[in-house]
Amino acid sequence: MRKTILREPVASTCSFLAFAIRGSIVCAAGIASVFILPGLSEAQEKSHLLIPVNTSAEDSLAQAAESTASGEFAAAADIYRKLLEGDAGGVVTVGADVYRGVAPVAEERLGALPEAGLLAYRRTVDARAAHLLNVALASADRSELAKVAFRYLFTSSGEKACVHLGDLALESGEFERALGFYHRALRRYDEATEAPAEIRARIKQAERAEASSSASEAVGAVLPGKTLWVTRGPRGVDQYIETPYYRRSRGISGWSAPRGRRTYFYPSLPVIDGDRVYIAGPTSLKSVSLKSGEDRLRRFRPVEREYQETSPQAAYSVALDRGRLFGTFIVKVRPGENFSGLGRTFHIEIKTPIPIRKLMGFDAISGKKLWDIRESKDPFLRKASFPAPPIAQDGAVYATAVLMEGYIQSYLCALGGRDGQLRWKTLIGSGQVETTMFVYHAREALGTPAAEAGGVLYVSNNMGLVAAVRADDGAILWVSMYDSIPIEAARNYRTVYRDLGWANNPPIVVDEVVVVAPLDSDHLYGFDRETGKILWQHRRQRFSRKSAWDLRFILGGQDGNVFVSGNQAAAIRVSDGQMQWIGPDVTNDLYSMKSSGRGQLVGDVLVIPASNSGVGYLFYLDVKTGKQTGRGTTRIKKRTQMGNFIVHGDTILLAVRGMVKAFSNRPAVTGVRTP
Repeated sequence: MRKTILREPVASTCSFLAFAIRGSIVCAAGIASVFILPGLSEAQEKSHLLIPVNTSAEDSLAQAAESTASGEFAAAADIYRKLLEGDAGGVVTVGADVYRGVAPVAEERLGALPEAGLLAYRRTVDARAAHLLNVALASADRSELAKVAFRYLFTSSGEKACVHLGDLALESGEFERALGFYHRALRRYDEATEAPAEIRARIKQAERAEASSSASEAVGAVLPGKTLWVTRGPRGVDQYIETPYYRRSRGISGWSAPRGRRTYFYPSLPVIDGDRVYIAGPTSLKSVSLKSGEDRLRRFRPVEREYQETSPQAAYSVALDRGRLFGTFIVKVRPGENFSGLGRTFHIEIKTPIPIRKLMGFDAISGKKLWDIRESKDPFLRKASFPAPPIAQDGAVYATAVLMEGYIQSYLCALGGRDGQLRWKTLIGSGQVETTMFVYHAREALGTPAAEAGGVLYVSNNMGLVAAVRADDGAILWVSMYDSIPIEAARNYRTVYRDLGWANNPPIVVDEVVVVAPLDSDHLYGFDRETGKILWQHRRQRFSRKSAWDLRFILGGQDGNVFVSGNQAAAIRVSDGQMQWIGPDVTNDLYSMKSSGRGQLVGDVLVIPASNSGVGYLFYLDVKTGKQTGRGTTRIKKRTQMGNFIVHGDTILLAVRGMVKAFSNRPAVTGVRTP
C-alpha cells in the first residue's frame, strides 16, 4: 500500500487551523472543526506529522518529465527555469518517505537535459543572469551573488558567481564552504578535467588550507587545579521541577506523587570569547572575566522579569559574530489554567503555562541592545517563539522558530546580525506535542540549535523531521523522517508526558554523515549528508547481560567516529553505525556514580564528568580504545557538584547547578599544551 500524506500548497504563510489526534476532535484558536488526515503513514500518524509537500511543483516536474520524454527539451527547460527563478518552497516526493527540496530537484533534472535543452535554456536566461551578476558584484552583496549561483548554475554567469563566493569563503577561512562552491561550479562540466584550470587550482588550494587547519597537535591530559573563581549564574537556570504527572516508560505506567527534583545537568552552556565568559539564563545574560570571574556587565538584563526553568530539555547559550552576541530569552509566559473541585482535592489541568522566547542582539562589549524582534515590523517574527539558542556566522543569525497554533509549525529562519531583519524563513514541517484533556498544548515545543557545515544548515524540529537547508537562501535540500516517541491522549483528566531522555544536542556532521539525537526520539541517527537517507540508528537505552547504558550527550566526532556519553561513553563509526568501543560504566562499575553533565572531546581524550554524593570526578577515555588513560579518574577537591565541562587553554569551567566554577588546568600551567 502506497504511503501518502496530507499535502498543502506551499505559500509564504502556512497555517493549520485544526487537527485530529487518534480520532479526537480538536479545537484550535476557538474554532470547532474536524480536520481529517487521510492516508497517513504509520510513522506520521504516531507523531501527528505534516510535511509541506508542494503539489504544484510536483505537477510542474511531472509535466517537464513528459516534455523531455517526447523530445520537447526547450519546453522542459523553461519549466525548470520557472521553478528555479520562482523561489518555489516546500518539498516534493521522490520515493517512499523520501522528500527533496524543489530547487535541487529542478536543478538536477535541468542538468540532465541533452545539449539542445541546455542551449535553449541559456538563450533564455544568459542576458538576465549576466545583468544580475554585474549588479551583485557592483554592490558586493553576497546574497545577490548567491541568487545568481543557485538560479543560473548552467550559465557562465552562474559559474562566475560560484567561483566568487568560493573566493570569499576561502578568504574568511570557511574552507568547506569554499570547496562546496568550487565543486558546484564543476557541475557545469561532464568531466572535472573539462573545467578551467583556475577552478581546479582553487580546489587544491582550499583542500590544502582545510587539511592544514584540521591538523591537531597531541594534547596532554586535562587536570583541574586550584579554584580560580565561582560566580552564580543568571536567575532561573537552577532547574527545579515539582509536579505530579502520568509517566509511561518501557510498558510501565502510573501517576507519580508530587515531588521536587533537580535535573541531572545544568541547562546553561557558557561561551568563552577572548577574556570574557558569557553565561545565559532564561531572562538574563551575565558577562564575567575569564581570569577573575568579576561581572563585566552588571546591569545587563534583556528581559525585566523572572522565570524558574522547569524543562529538562531547555538549553541556554549565546552565539557570537563580528563583535555582536545573540540569544533567546523568555519575554512572557502564556498563563495556565486549572480546575479544582471537591474542596480542592480534585485537580484538573486545563492549560499549561508555556514560555515564549524571543531572539535579541547585543553589542558584545558594552551589552547595549542592538535589536529585539518584539519590535520588528515583520508579523511572523513578532508572533513566533524561538525555543533554542541561535547560531551565527558571517553576519547572519540562524534560529529555529515555532508557531504554536493548532498544529505546531516549525521553521528555520535567517536574520541579519546587524539589524535583526528577516532574510528568509523556511517551513520544515508541522507536528504536535502532548496536550491536556482539553486539547491545549501541555508542553513547550522542543527546540535544538541548528548546525552549519559547508554552507548547509542541518536541523531537527523534534517532531519527527530532520532537514538540510541552504544557508544562503533557505532552500530545502532534503527532509527525512525518523521514529518519534508516540504521543498519547490524556488519561484520567491528566496529561501523559513522554519520557524524553536526550539532553539538548545540536546535530553534528562527521565526514559525510549528519548525526542527530532528536529530543522526541529513543534513537541516535546517522543521515546521509547528500540525500537525507537514514544510514543507521542506535537506541538511546540498551539493556543486556553485559551492560546497560543510557545515552544523553553527543560529544563530537573525529577520525570517522562520533562519540556519545551517558552512564557510559561509546564510539560509533559513522559510515555504517558499527560500535567501535563502549567505555566503562560509571554508574555500576565505579562506586555507583551518576553522569552529571556534558563532557568534552579534548584532543585524543574524552573527558566525562560524574559525581557521587556531592563529590565530583572526571573520567579520561582514549578515543581510539575507550579505555581509561593517563590518570584514569580525577577527584575534584572539596565537595563539588558536577555539570557541563569546558576546557579553554589553561582554564577549566564547570557549569554547575546555579553557578559556574573556574579551575586552573595544571597540565597547561606546567607547559603541556591544551586546545
